[in-house]
Amino acid sequence: SFPDAMIAQPYQPAVETTGGASLVYFNGQYSHAVRKVPTAGDFRTQTHLGGTLSPVEPAPTERAVAELVLGSIAERPLYARIDLVEGVDGPLLIELELIEPALYLPLCSGAPARFAAAIAARLRERTHC
Repeated sequence: SFPDAMIAQPYQPAVETTGGASLVYFNGQYSHAVRKVPTAGDFRTQTHLGGTLSPVEPAPTERAVAELVLGSIAERPLYARIDLVEGVDGPLLIELELIEPALYLPLCSGAPARFAAAIAARLRERTHC
């Protein structure tokens, strides 16, 4: 337990206008992405606070940054969500979620099937079947 622990990041004004992108990967392969945009006058993108989620095709620069982040992980995760926000010089990593991410499966066509296929492939790898 770390009751006094915190992570601080410089505020990125773009979160108020363009929001952020969440890119989802299964077994190291890109699956889908959503854009999270806050309600007017806010910076929080959670839907229960008025933010909206919508499927999106990420920009090539967003994909490139996400894949650099994913490539920096020592072991390939079954799933990963990489959250980015636009900075002055391009996309910036806000969060790398590997433990309990929302994967936004219902929002993106084919995503549930891709996730199931990734699980099956990982099981085959682990059991050598």
